[in-house]
Amino acid sequence: MTDYSTGHWVLGIDPSLTATGLSWIDAEATTVGVQTLRSTGHNNDTLAQRSARIDTLAQGFQSTLEHLGVIDLAVIEGPSHGSKGGSAWDRAGLWWAYVSILFDRGIQVAVCVPTTRIKWATGSGKATKSTKSDVAVAAVRLWPDVSADGDNEWDALCLATIGAQRLGWPVPHRAHHVHAQTAIVWPELLPVATPVIDLEAS
Repeated sequence: MTDYSTGHWVLGIDPSLTATGLSWIDAEATTVGVQTLRSTGHNNDTLAQRSARIDTLAQGFQSTLEHLGVIDLAVIEGPSHGSKGGSAWDRAGLWWAYVSILFDRGIQVAVCVPTTRIKWATGSGKATKSTKSDVAVAAVRLWPDVSADGDNEWDALCLATIGAQRLGWPVPHRAHHVHAQTAIVWPELLPVATPVIDLEAS
């Protein structure tokens, strides 16, 4: 990963045991990065193996943060309590591991649930079979010069963009973005910026 140790950043995090998506945007919106932290596991893994898997992902997350300068805000996707499949217990452990690392570094954290991210990206919070591709298409239209690998990175880029909008950084906007952001749990100390909305492109 390139060393971005100078400057200010917003970080987007789409947590996943198999493929955590990360994205970062600088304060001038001239540098945008994406990354996937991957791991594998099995249903019959021991407790020690499950713990080690979470630790490995957390260490990868730490490594990414060390390459960035000042992170003014991290936006992490909140848990989808109705989701089935996989290990909800392990996913929760990973989520809290990421959040704890951010807090240990003094980074402000906002939580955006999946339906809000979908509504922000597409204008509708209703999940359908095409939702993943719809979100990716919306992200590509905002950031046509960014090359991302899979839905996790596109989702993370959406989350990073949401955070940059909140800070008033010069990132792309659409009219429906403003309303979607009202459902996000923002840090109490985070200043509220007036967004610049590209109405013609909405």
